[in-house]
Amino acid sequence: MLKKYIDFITESHDLITESQLIELLLESDVMFSDNFKKVLGKIDSPVAKKILGLEKKDLPVVANYFDIDPERNDYLYFTADRKAQEILNDPKELYRFVGNNGGWLTHGEANNAIFARLGYVPEGDVYKPTSVEVGEVVEKIVSEKSGKTWIWLKFQNGQGVFNLEKLRPVDDRNKLVWSKNRQDVRVGRSMNALLALAAREDDTAKFTARDIEIFVNLYKAQMDKFNDKFSFFDVVQGDDIYYKYQYDNYYEPSGTLANSCMAEADSSWLDPYTENNTVSLIIYKSQDDDSKIIGRAILWECLDGKKVMDRVYTNSDSDVELFRQFAQDSGWWYKSNNNSS
Repeated sequence: MLKKYIDFITESHDLITESQLIELLLESDVMFSDNFKKVLGKIDSPVAKKILGLEKKDLPVVANYFDIDPERNDYLYFTADRKAQEILNDPKELYRFVGNNGGWLTHGEANNAIFARLGYVPEGDVYKPTSVEVGEVVEKIVSEKSGKTWIWLKFQNGQGVFNLEKLRPVDDRNKLVWSKNRQDVRVGRSMNALLALAAREDDTAKFTARDIEIFVNLYKAQMDKFNDKFSFFDVVQGDDIYYKYQYDNYYEPSGTLANSCMAEADSSWLDPYTENNTVSLIIYKSQDDDSKIIGRAILWECLDGKKVMDRVYTNSDSDVELFRQFAQDSGWWYKSNNNSS
């Protein structure tokens, strides 16, 4: 189990090694994105609750920024504090043009005095930005005659001198810190390193290898739900049950799904299911090929109308938790232990 867990936490293909990650963490607080906190808050796990409680704590870690990776359910994005502070302390002033016609100085001799004070050298026609473009301030002055503030702005595709009254300040630094200079790291590795640091001062932050593995599976299931993977679930009856039980209709030959003794069952074996309108099959379709399944579970309807999801068979263990989430949202009972007892 220990070797399996170490392999699970420290996959060699990650860009950040665990020791490098701990070095990056060893400087100040930790910060979590709203989406990361939302996902953690929906996970019923002592590990998730402890991680949530670590945000902004006085730990020996840098203000490191963690965010979900919406494309991959087992990765996080990570921004080290020194990179985040470069963004947050960036002195650049940014503005967006909100005028219609006018609001800029044309390149004529009448405006040369203002251009000279700004250090602006007009070339060609003045650039006329759209309302979605953001320009950086090069210089600004206040006109002695009119009292108006004129700003030399550089946009990606041009530059000009604009009236402050036609501009709106833009401060995207709090957004940029969640999108620039980020590295990706596995959920298990990053949270294990974070908890290990917290455990130096807090015994309640110590968890077993199995605790972390369970948390990661729960996290992956919640991320799948977050990304609306419930849309790949379906409930079928009759002959469709037999069809979906067949090995040829599995996306890949792995996990408990492929090892099930019913994977190549004769149709007569499944008659109690296919010929019974109180029995259905929950199927989880592959996102790469929705004609193939990556998980299934029998759904029983009881005499009192309640429904019970039986043992789940999947290609991936983490998908068992996704089935449970789907059952819970559907108001069905399900097995607390995913076995045949």
